[in-house]
Amino acid sequence: MWNATAKSGCSTCFTNRMMGFYVIARSRRRRGNPKKNAESAMESSYVYILTNKLHTVLYVGVTTSLSRRMKEHAAGQSAFTRRYNVHKLIYEEYRDVRDAIARKKQIKSWSRKRKIGLIDSQNSLWKDLSDGFV
Repeated sequence: MWNATAKSGCSTCFTNRMMGFYVIARSRRRRGNPKKNAESAMESSYVYILTNKLHTVLYVGVTTSLSRRMKEHAAGQSAFTRRYNVHKLIYEEYRDVRDAIARKKQIKSWSRKRKIGLIDSQNSLWKDLSDGFV
């Protein structure tokens, strides 16, 4: 077994060094302006669903800038949307960041049938809503 006193000279020094590391690691987690963090939590976001031409694939996402994100999808910057050719925006919902993330997780956990029901309730013809974005 390794002895802390053999390397550091005393067990108290070793403990202090370890405690110092713990304090440093803990302070890094708390960095940032609390006021700015509160503002970002209040920032609005979009939960959105994309599909392909044949409506065989559904992609659920969340973003703070829907127009920027739609341009990224159109440019093929997302591997999933590039692979499955998912570019048609068929559902969008406007919320604050925390609620949007929770809503995305909720929708992703749903069955395909339930997701289709959600889309049909807002966009029964599955029209592309991204015309103004790209």
